[in-house]
Amino acid sequence: MPHPVCYASDKVEKSFVPPPAEFLLKSGSPTCDIIVNYISFPEDAKNAFEYAVQLWETLVESDMPIHMDATWNSSMSANTLGSCGPETYYADFKDAPYENRYYPVAIAEKIANEELNGTSRADVEANFNSKISWYFGTDGATPDTTYDFVSVVLHEIAHGLGFTGFFFVDDDLGAYGFYEMGDATSFDQLVVRNTGVELLDTSIYKNLSTELKSALESAALYAESPVAKTRNNGLKPRLYAPVEFDNGSSIYHLSDAHYPHGDANSSKVVGRRLEEIVLPEGVTIGAIARGSEVLIAHRNVVVESEDHVVLFLIDKSRIYEVERLFQVGFSFI
Repeated sequence: MPHPVCYASDKVEKSFVPPPAEFLLKSGSPTCDIIVNYISFPEDAKNAFEYAVQLWETLVESDMPIHMDATWNSSMSANTLGSCGPETYYADFKDAPYENRYYPVAIAEKIANEELNGTSRADVEANFNSKISWYFGTDGATPDTTYDFVSVVLHEIAHGLGFTGFFFVDDDLGAYGFYEMGDATSFDQLVVRNTGVELLDTSIYKNLSTELKSALESAALYAESPVAKTRNNGLKPRLYAPVEFDNGSSIYHLSDAHYPHGDANSSKVVGRRLEEIVLPEGVTIGAIARGSEVLIAHRNVVVESEDHVVLFLIDKSRIYEVERLFQVGFSFI
C-alpha cells in the first residue's frame, strides 16, 4: 500500500498556526521520544525537521520511542513535496482495542507498551523532495516563491503516526485490503458518510463493489473521531474524497474545499460563534453574507470560511485592529 503523498500547489495560500504557548515557553516537557535517522539530509533541513519533531513530541503521548527514517530524495516527481507512512501495521496484539483491525506500528507499540518490529527497524518512513525550493525557517515568514518545510514535515509525520489506511479504487470497484482483502486500519474504521454509516459496514458497502467506489468518490466523507469532533465544534471533520479517486491523497487528507486558507485552525473568527468573537471597542457585526443568503447577526451564528462579514465601526482608528482580527498569518500548517 503506497504511503500518502503531499503534492505541491502553484497557489500562494498563507496562514499560520503558532506553536502551543507551553512549547514557546519551554514549560511543556516532551511526552514522547521521536528518534530520526536522517538519510542524505542537509544540515539546514535537519534543523527545521527537528523543530517539527519537537512540536510533535509535545502533542503525542507514548512510553515507547518512535523510530523514523527520513530520506532527502532526489528521485521524486517535480510536483511532490513529500510522502510518509507507517513502516508496518499490526492487528490483534496485546490490548488491541478492536479485533481484526490493523494499527500503524507506532500506535500499536504505544498500546501494547512493547517493541513490536524491533529497534533495528523504523516505525515511520518518510521521503522529502530535495529538488523543491524549501524555506527552512521556523518563524512562518515563508516567501511566496518557496514551500514551508516545517509545515510539510508536520503534515507528513501525521500520516506516519496513523492518518492513513487501506482504501483504494481498482477500475470500477472500491475496496480495502492489505495482507488480505478486507483488512482495514483503525483510521478506516472512522470513515463515514454524512448519514453516519461506516464505509466498513458490509451490509451497506460490500468490499470490491461499485457502491463502495461511489462512496469513496462522493465528496461527502467524514471522520467519526470523538477527539476531532471536540476540536471542531462538535462537527465531524470532512475528508478529501474527490469525484475521481486520487491514490495517495483521497480519504487520508482533510477536504481542501471545506478547510481552505483562513479556516478555524488559522483564524480567530472562522469556526467561532459571533458571541465568542472579541471585537475591538466600538465595532459590531451587522450581518453575514453566505453565498446567496444574508444572515442577520445573532450570537449563535458560526462564521464559515467563505463568509463575508458586514461590520460597523464608530471609530475609524479601529480599522487596523479589525484587520488584525480577521487576518491569518503566514505559512500553512
